[in-house]
Amino acid sequence: MVISLQFYNHQLIKPDFSMKRIFTKLSLLVAFCILTVSIAFAQNITVKGRVTDGKLPVPGTGVTVKGTTTATVTNNDGEYTISVPANATLVFTYIGFSNREISVNNQTTINVSLTASSNDLEQVVVTGYGTQKRKDLTGSISSVSGEDIARMPAINPIASLQGKVPGLTVVNSGGPGASPVVRIRGVSSPRDADPIYIVDGMIQPDISYLNPADIETIDLLRDASSTAIYGLRGANGVIAITTKSAARGQTRINFTSNFGIQRIQDRIDVANAAEFKTLYNSQLANLGAAPFDYTNYTFDTDWQDEIIRNGIINTNTLSLSTNGEKTSTMVSLAYNTQEGVIKYNDLQRYILRLSQEVRMTDKFKFGGNITGVHSLSNPTAVSLNNAIWSAPIVGIKDDQGRYYSMPSFQRAQVGNAISSLDRNDRTSINKGFRMNGSLFAEVKFLKDFTARSTIYADLGFNTSRGYFPPPFTIVNLGEGVAPTEYTVDPNYRSSVSQSQSETHRYQQDHTVAYDKVFNNVHRVNALAGFTTYRLASSNVSASRQDADLIIPGDPDLWYIPV
Repeated sequence: MVISLQFYNHQLIKPDFSMKRIFTKLSLLVAFCILTVSIAFAQNITVKGRVTDGKLPVPGTGVTVKGTTTATVTNNDGEYTISVPANATLVFTYIGFSNREISVNNQTTINVSLTASSNDLEQVVVTGYGTQKRKDLTGSISSVSGEDIARMPAINPIASLQGKVPGLTVVNSGGPGASPVVRIRGVSSPRDADPIYIVDGMIQPDISYLNPADIETIDLLRDASSTAIYGLRGANGVIAITTKSAARGQTRINFTSNFGIQRIQDRIDVANAAEFKTLYNSQLANLGAAPFDYTNYTFDTDWQDEIIRNGIINTNTLSLSTNGEKTSTMVSLAYNTQEGVIKYNDLQRYILRLSQEVRMTDKFKFGGNITGVHSLSNPTAVSLNNAIWSAPIVGIKDDQGRYYSMPSFQRAQVGNAISSLDRNDRTSINKGFRMNGSLFAEVKFLKDFTARSTIYADLGFNTSRGYFPPPFTIVNLGEGVAPTEYTVDPNYRSSVSQSQSETHRYQQDHTVAYDKVFNNVHRVNALAGFTTYRLASSNVSASRQDADLIIPGDPDLWYIPV
């Protein structure tokens, strides 16, 4: 609120000091009123509550103050806390549920029950080897649309599911392109609790190779009735992905680009230099040991600040789709990049996808799709643990660029994290190639029967080569009577390494389905078939180490026969 006061005096001839006092008091009064109004408008209340679907909590629900950008999301228990004006309106949103708006009216506790959106009842979802309308289902299946996935700036599509499905836990590592830890029904096995992924019918260990913009829907099959057809492999849940195909009767050219930043929101609290000295002195005193000499350790380094960064994510997709009377074709080309939250860790990925379907008659059709992926990655040499373990009393390097080592009490176990980062940056070339495709044929016969056969292939090939660069000069700061020393690793041996790995997956599905509606009321469907699956892999690696040969920092020479 803005209050504007303007005073006009056209007849003031003689100064009147009593009038001046009156205006002074009036000015103070107006200022006080403005301050009071501002304070009144600035007073917020804290609202807490829980969001459920009538029974279970709904984690990841968006809670927004209507008409503002103030927002929060519910935690794993469906609980939220938000500071809002006493007369505000809260908007609760979640995929698959109808939005709810609730006036605060000075309430400090607002519990909300969301109801499923009726528009989703006609949605077609994947169930085992077929599809059904949601209204015909009795099992527990959650769906996320491809639009919701594509608008999130993430290279791995599964990372975009975080907070979108009740009961689904997704923990992202922050590494570029890395597959997150996914739990659909908690941990059901001490060995392997990962769900299986079904991409257009093919069983996959992960879907990191998929372009998020190429996904039509993701269906999560949770209960026994939905996953039983996959046997023991479906015990931890099934995530079924359907990729896009050309829209009927339309020709489209589409370009999509997303940009985002990933960051570590809550870092691990560690002691600063002064606190570290206090704690370590107490430990030495309890052990009856002599005090440590901190004379040369005058630094206060936050090692997490030194190795962590905000990672940039960028996804770009150009697609062309066309659908005629007999054929439908879709081609997409994507270029995605991601930086990790640890410095120097990054990934580039190129994806080309082609999908086509040919309808020979109204009873027979065939088609297929193929996806090619090429990736380039640069790994990082340290992890967050390196920063947590490092003593804050040590600096990074001196004025001449020589790196400090850790104090003597942890020198053998912990190294200078920045030294490792700088020494191993861009010292390896890591390439990945993957080809995934399928061919199918489908025929309808005897009016209510449909036979379908599909063969799949997934071929992966990865190569890596690099070298181990010479060490830096290390500074061992003096402690007590021991002087400061400048050393270079005497055991260093120049080395070069190469490795390659191959993975082959083959699958075939053959099914016959029966589907009939009686009296426009009762529906009977049945499915019979079989699947075969074959997995083969191989890898080979070699390294060369030499005391006399010095491998240069030239990538063209990072080969074993150098």
